[in-house]
Amino acid sequence: MSLEHRLRTLREKTARIEVLKLEIEGLQEEIRLSTGIEETDEETIEGMTLRRSLDSIGRGNNASKTEKVALNYKAEQNRLSKSRDISDLYEQIRVKQGELKRLEDETLPIEKALKGITDKERLVITEFYIKGNTWYVVGVKHQQVFGNYIGRDACRKIRDEALRKMRRILGE
Repeated sequence: MSLEHRLRTLREKTARIEVLKLEIEGLQEEIRLSTGIEETDEETIEGMTLRRSLDSIGRGNNASKTEKVALNYKAEQNRLSKSRDISDLYEQIRVKQGELKRLEDETLPIEKALKGITDKERLVITEFYIKGNTWYVVGVKHQQVFGNYIGRDACRKIRDEALRKMRRILGE
């Protein structure tokens, strides 16, 4: 994969890394919460009563909420106390961690190489490759940061030197 392609996909890969971290965190939380809930009879009945009263608001439901709770609370208690099979969750975490590791291995060298070039070179590379701006916009950004506008040819010269340095840093 060329250095230019790696730079162009850096932003997308960095965003995917953050999403994977959130997904892994969510799965770990799901595992933590799926061990089963032990409730007393009173807690189960109270929870079901509250849920039934909230469910029937605005429906005009004439069935007795108390009867429904009394008939179903043991089944609800059994459902809550059973721990879920979490082997699938562990497998999902393992797959996501593999993808996360691969993406970090791809992006980290590029991020380190970007730190090894000058501020002007980094601005040109970041604006053109990572943010996808045109040479004109790169020149305008250069003017905003450094005080002078540079044209397309000057941007390309800075880019070429930056890519040379980055290739040396990366050992390419």
